[in-house]
Amino acid sequence: MKHKAIIPVILILLTVITSAVLLSLPVAAADTAEITVETNEIAVAGKESTVDIDISDNPGFSSLNLLLSYDQKYLTLVSVELGDRLKDTSVKLTTSGKTTEYPYKISLKSSEDIVISGNLLKVKFKLSKPIPLGTYKVSVSCGNGEMKNSSGSSVSAKTVSGGFLIDCQHNYIVDLVCSPTCSAEGFTQYRCTECARFYHDNFVDKKPHTWKTVSTTKATCTEDGITKKICTVCGEEDYIKNSSALGHSYGTPVFVLSTCVEEGYTLKVCTRCGSEIKDDYQPLADHIYEETYVEEATCQNNGYRTLVCSVCGDKNTEIIPMVDHDYVISEVFEATHEERGYTSYECRFCGITTKDNYTDLKPYDLVFTLDLEPTCTEPGHRTGVCSDGCGYTEEETIEPLGHTFGEWIPQGLTGEYRICQRCGQVETQTVPASEVIDKKIKEVTDPTNISKLMLISAGALAAVFIIVFLIIMISHSKRRTQNTKKKIK
Repeated sequence: MKHKAIIPVILILLTVITSAVLLSLPVAAADTAEITVETNEIAVAGKESTVDIDISDNPGFSSLNLLLSYDQKYLTLVSVELGDRLKDTSVKLTTSGKTTEYPYKISLKSSEDIVISGNLLKVKFKLSKPIPLGTYKVSVSCGNGEMKNSSGSSVSAKTVSGGFLIDCQHNYIVDLVCSPTCSAEGFTQYRCTECARFYHDNFVDKKPHTWKTVSTTKATCTEDGITKKICTVCGEEDYIKNSSALGHSYGTPVFVLSTCVEEGYTLKVCTRCGSEIKDDYQPLADHIYEETYVEEATCQNNGYRTLVCSVCGDKNTEIIPMVDHDYVISEVFEATHEERGYTSYECRFCGITTKDNYTDLKPYDLVFTLDLEPTCTEPGHRTGVCSDGCGYTEEETIEPLGHTFGEWIPQGLTGEYRICQRCGQVETQTVPASEVIDKKIKEVTDPTNISKLMLISAGALAAVFIIVFLIIMISHSKRRTQNTKKKIK
């Protein structure tokens, strides 16, 4: 338990120690100032000239120490002054050493941070005379800790060199005067006494040539006539056209026919110079082949023939495709019950055979014998034997004949029956009452049965009347008998 309690204490101590170490480390500036020495491109030898020292990306400083470096052989430091952006600030400028010492230290101090960017210092130099033409470097350096802000923290800075670009202030004098000739202009040459640079000016036009004719050529079909002259002073040649080209004079065109090796064309020849023009070209003519060898094609191999052009000797071989088999009938096979009939063919070239013209199987011609006659309810049986004696037989079952019933005969009020005319079997069925009533209604309403119905109705009424009469007479007779017996008693 004691060890577990010590662990949090150790962690707290480690955290405190780590924080102290981190706080003791120097903090790098977030920004870097850039101090630049500008380049003066119009410096003049023997005169004074000023370069500006500027600052940009300034994060703010209260003290700045710079070491100034320059070429002491040709540059002499005259003065160092605050730049345009620092003149109205609290910055104090101090320098160390004499103006001729090297390096030269410049210090800037202020009671508060200077955050402006732009011109810091103006440094004036005197340039020696004479001084070689070229670039003279002026640079400043700012070491670590040489630039700080008001809180005492170092400010990072980088420097960019500049300086002077010395060019000659020319002093030109007349160095040479050249008179004009017929081949060149006249001019005056000026030379700088300082750097020996020179230039030409005051040009005078060329003099005219003194020409002499040396040859004359006449015009041809394609060339102009030319007179050649030479200047007797400078030797320059000049060619003057004295007549125009005559142009070709072509005669009657000649037509050259095409061959299998050369295109045909129309030929025109100039009668003056013999120049030729070929145009209206015609396509090459076909080869004129003659057959020199032939090997006929068969049904197994291609044939070929060799052709040679009678004009140019070009050879060409043509393939003769294989021909189809030339089949002839070799045998005809009749169809049997088991195999189809066909015709066999044989190629008269290669002997290969093929079959064609197939016929259907030969059908069986069966003669049937009745083995068992069918009845109304039982099947019969018969056997068929092929008539050509091949031994093929077929057995067939004959379906039962089924009953042949007569008309339905009424039986009772709602029943009826019928009798098979073949086997005498009786079949009965019950007729629904609704069908019976419908049938009776149809019979009653049938005009042919009305007279019968009236007779039957009259007979029925007469029978009813007779029966009632008899019942009354019998009843009356019984009463008389009973009354007679009562009187006897």
